[in-house]
Amino acid sequence: MKNMLTKYENMMVNRIVTLRKTKIYGAIQRTMVLLYPFVIFGAIVSMIRSTTFVKGGFFDSLFKTTSWIPHISGISFFLGALARMSVGFAAVIAAYGVARFLAEEFHRDEQLAGITAIIGFMTLNFYNVEDGIVGFETAGIGFSSLFFGILAGVITALIFKLVGRKKEPEIFHTAQILQRIFHSIWAIFITITLFGIVNMLFYLFMDKALSSSINTWIYSSFSNVHNFFGLLALISVSIFLQYIGVGSPLNPTQFAGSDTMANIDAALKSKSAWNVPYPVNGHSIIGIYTNIGGVGSTLALLIAVLLISRRRNTQMIAQQAILPGFFNFNQPVLVGIPLIFNLTYLLPFLLAPIINMSLAVAALNLHWIPAAVYPIPTATPGILASFIGTNGNINALIFSLILLTIDVLIYLPFVRAAERVADLLDEERGQKNDVKN
Repeated sequence: MKNMLTKYENMMVNRIVTLRKTKIYGAIQRTMVLLYPFVIFGAIVSMIRSTTFVKGGFFDSLFKTTSWIPHISGISFFLGALARMSVGFAAVIAAYGVARFLAEEFHRDEQLAGITAIIGFMTLNFYNVEDGIVGFETAGIGFSSLFFGILAGVITALIFKLVGRKKEPEIFHTAQILQRIFHSIWAIFITITLFGIVNMLFYLFMDKALSSSINTWIYSSFSNVHNFFGLLALISVSIFLQYIGVGSPLNPTQFAGSDTMANIDAALKSKSAWNVPYPVNGHSIIGIYTNIGGVGSTLALLIAVLLISRRRNTQMIAQQAILPGFFNFNQPVLVGIPLIFNLTYLLPFLLAPIINMSLAVAALNLHWIPAAVYPIPTATPGILASFIGTNGNINALIFSLILLTIDVLIYLPFVRAAERVADLLDEERGQKNDVKN
């Protein structure tokens, strides 16, 4: 059995190393890392705002912070602006990064390709509000639309490859810069025009960003599903969407469907959460146990990295991302490790939440734990959600800790595999790696 697992790991590592060498995949992975400083900043700011400066946040529920902190609305607005202008522009940065890195691989002008990708992608999300006022779909340029930013970057770079000329040596004089622009001008025109046409066609059929429509459908579907296979199908689709950079609606810890309301009503009347009509539903399973630390149960990945990783950079990312991850803000680990479009982590990213959900359904049906029927404050730490949702049941808290431990064990071998991939790539490039001595 051990030999079979070793053989599978070797095969997986070799295939991932081969994939990492492809131009498009390499550009995407480099772009995810480029996003990291903006995303970690935005995640920390969002965590502070959601827990402390928003009514119903975790610390507000404990200490009533919104009632005694002065100028609370102004501070909340300021923090919201910081988050919006950092992680809220993630897809725009992704479009720039992918176009730049991929154009560089194609020996085209990477600076002009990156700028063109930004303008083209913003054109894709442009709309005319009224009386000539310019607006952009906020959902279309933020973290939940990374996939579309990546796609825009790839398309831009391919157009530059097909239409533009090869990049000239480094130039500094105005005349030489103009010559460089002339070499890429048709690629610029075609790219922006293409995205403008797509924008026009897109809004002829839809009045919302595609990612928002997908998430709205999944979120509404979760609200009143209370059977295992229905939740399994929905969670699998949603987590896969997050893996490819389309935002997942699984981050919220509440799913307020009619069955959730019926559970709360029954619990209040009987003063117990043990005999509610719908113990298995979106709130009691998905919102509480499935994604501890964010979609994909990524708090476990951070712990696994801290336990066994030998690489300084990976350790630093885990150290920086562990606090927001504790409060379910997992965007930093999604782009810092990275997880998005990273084949190494696809299996545990899907497997850990599904195992969590399966065990939670079994525990509820066996009456080992009560249903988590009570509302959860915004940005409640994932490992405390069950304790609060069951009104302080210690069995539920212990069960969450057991799930987190299982998730760490699931991620450990894949962290080792990721380290091997990184080591092999370093050796082939002749680079000194960042492994700790």
